[in-house]
Amino acid sequence: MLNKIETEEQYQEAVQRIEELDGAVEGSAEDKELQELYNLVEEYEDDDSYEPSLFSLQKRMEKYSEKEIVVYQKMANQYIEYSKKLKSGEKAKKPKFDKELIKGMREWALLTQEIARLEKKNN
Repeated sequence: MLNKIETEEQYQEAVQRIEELDGAVEGSAEDKELQELYNLVEEYEDDDSYEPSLFSLQKRMEKYSEKEIVVYQKMANQYIEYSKKLKSGEKAKKPKFDKELIKGMREWALLTQEIARLEKKNN
C-alpha cells in the first residue's frame, strides 16, 4: 500500500483501484483499503501544484448517470434563463431545487468546465 501518491501514474493506479473496490463491504479489509486510497487521492489533489489529468477527470465524470446529466443540464439552463431575465430587468421567479441536487449540479458543472479547459489546452 502506498504511503503517498507522488506521480500521475500512481494517481491513475489509485483511481483505478478505487473503482475496483467500489461497493466493498463496510468494515472489510477492502473497505479499509478504499478509505486509505480516497485519503491519498484527496491529499494528492489538494496539493497546490496538482493539475488533474484529463484521464482522472473523465474517470470522475463516469460516476454520473445519463439521467443525472440530463437533470443537471436542465437545472443549469433554468438558472441561466433566470439570470438573463434578472439582468434584463424582467421579473423572474428563482428556480427551487433540492440542496443535494444543487450540490451535484455544481460539481458536475465544474468538472465539465475543467474537462473542456484541458481538452482545449491539449489540442
